[in-house]
Amino acid sequence: MKYPPQLLLALITLPTEELTRSNGIAFSPDHKTLYVAQSDPAAAIWKFFPVKADGSLGKSKVFYDGTSDS
Repeated sequence: MKYPPQLLLALITLPTEELTRSNGIAFSPDHKTLYVAQSDPAAAIWKFFPVKADGSLGKSKVFYDGTSDS
């Protein structure tokens, strides 16, 4: 699959200030969801963002919160 330029830019800059220490990204098999891990011990979360048709990211949701696991 060829990614739109806007999405490639999003991967480089991750246009959100929601995450303090983003680390690690992955796409769902259909490339419609972007998963991002955060390496902040105070907020060790994984979020997911829907990828819109134009390549921009939609509103995030917490996929997993591992903060209390450590």
